[in-house]
Amino acid sequence: MTRWFMGLKPGVGPVLKVMKNDGDDPLTTPSIDWHKYIFDSEWAHKLGYVFDVMEISFDLTKWPKPAADGATATYYEPSGSTSVNALFVVYALRNNGSITDGMQAQIIFPENLGFAYTPLIETRRFTIAENRFDGVSNSYSPVNVRSSGAYESGYVGGRLTGVTWFRDDTRVSMSSVITLNRRNYSLFGYSINEFNNFAITLSPHALGGGGDRFRQLHSVLELPIDNVPLPSYAGTPVEGQKVLRIAPDAVKMAYPGHDVAEGDHDAFIFSSERVPAKVIGAGQITINSGASADILTKMPVTFGTYVDFIVKRTSEAQFYHPPFLPSGTSRTNRIQLNYVPVIGENRITVNNIGDQNFNMRYVVYADDNSAPTSGGSKVFHKSNDGSVDYIQLKVPGSSDSAPGLNEIILDSRLPAIPIVAEGWLAAADFGTTDDAFLGAKKAVIAVDNPNGDFRPFPKMIARWSDGSNRSVFNRTHRIFGSVNNAFLYNNKPAGCSINCKIFDDALHVYQSSGQPWRIELEDATFGDPYTASPQNGPSLIGIRYYVFAIPLSL
Repeated sequence: MTRWFMGLKPGVGPVLKVMKNDGDDPLTTPSIDWHKYIFDSEWAHKLGYVFDVMEISFDLTKWPKPAADGATATYYEPSGSTSVNALFVVYALRNNGSITDGMQAQIIFPENLGFAYTPLIETRRFTIAENRFDGVSNSYSPVNVRSSGAYESGYVGGRLTGVTWFRDDTRVSMSSVITLNRRNYSLFGYSINEFNNFAITLSPHALGGGGDRFRQLHSVLELPIDNVPLPSYAGTPVEGQKVLRIAPDAVKMAYPGHDVAEGDHDAFIFSSERVPAKVIGAGQITINSGASADILTKMPVTFGTYVDFIVKRTSEAQFYHPPFLPSGTSRTNRIQLNYVPVIGENRITVNNIGDQNFNMRYVVYADDNSAPTSGGSKVFHKSNDGSVDYIQLKVPGSSDSAPGLNEIILDSRLPAIPIVAEGWLAAADFGTTDDAFLGAKKAVIAVDNPNGDFRPFPKMIARWSDGSNRSVFNRTHRIFGSVNNAFLYNNKPAGCSINCKIFDDALHVYQSSGQPWRIELEDATFGDPYTASPQNGPSLIGIRYYVFAIPLSL
């Protein structure tokens, strides 16, 4: 049974604390004992708030193709908005007069989400025909791509569906985000300079054809991706300020130094007017090759359920992210998965379709954009779900017995995920590597978890000298193949590779800035003789990182 406390804490002021166990005293348990809390208002300035889980889908009815072949129609959303104030824009393209050749690119403007910074946005792709989300794919194979009259050598692995990639000089890249200063925030890791060269993923055709149609779920976290401080809205408490309001018409808790009568949403830890997504599942499971397993959730799964995860082979001691294989480049060492949210039930089925048994560490965020419920008279509600008693704060007027996820403000079954470490690693902070396969340089981030009371779950974004930002955990890890026994970069990572080895009390971060991004072979073969021509890319400026504390059990 959990313990819910609302009241005054000596020396602090008004607090709201939800403990996992009755035996833990909310007034004496330190806030850094994160594993003992469901929610702690004292640590609310460092929570991994999911502002929204947004869905964008291909829709020819809402955004029809233009009449002329090769033309592009532009639609700003919401309807009536412009390039200055739109939330997102849709480009609808027409080729050869055929619906099967129609394409749509849908692009989010993060500045118009209302933040003072560019937030972290990630995505997952749902294949409609197969009724599943694409998961991680890790497949090492030689790259043999014709490029500028030469072939390129390397091994590629560790791609997650939904990479984030800012770029100044690219107009659009798959389903993506363009900031107002025209930087491109690409969610798929490869750029598209001309629409008609590729079939965009939100079209009836995937890259290379095949007739697949997709929906995208975008998870928007209230976390800046650049070298800027994590905002803290807490101030100095002033006597007489009202901090917590639970009333028939409103539920709000203000940060210290603020009052519930204020109008700015940033003044509030939570509010019935701005309800974040919920964490309905977190943990770790093992799935053998060719098998399936269920992630169990505390609430029924919705269409707005977003699964965040990292994986490793069961034979590995630590998780690596991106989930590449540090012990070799064999094609039989493939990791690949997909997952299926079972809508309306408390489970998500994960399918291991790769060659290796793997462990999966996960967090499940869920939102619900269904119509509001009604008929309820309570905002502070206690009940039993058939297994445990629980307490809720919910939106006024919502159903007492079955409120939607977007109407539940706080629930004693659903933990907030604290940020236990965050900051900026400059390129100069990296020293000598201990593993040239992982990276040319290494830095260590300490995590305060001496007793293994939680599972670290990192997120990182890399800033490059060309002005781009790329999500390092969703990037490709490229290892140059043994194209010549005497070649300097054989079995070493490309300059674009950034990796993280995850321990219970530390993250070991590797980068290879300064090494080539590509190797071109001048005679168009992999055999001798040939001339290997290294191709360099941008230099690393630094890495913005966050470490979430995932509970051992939920």
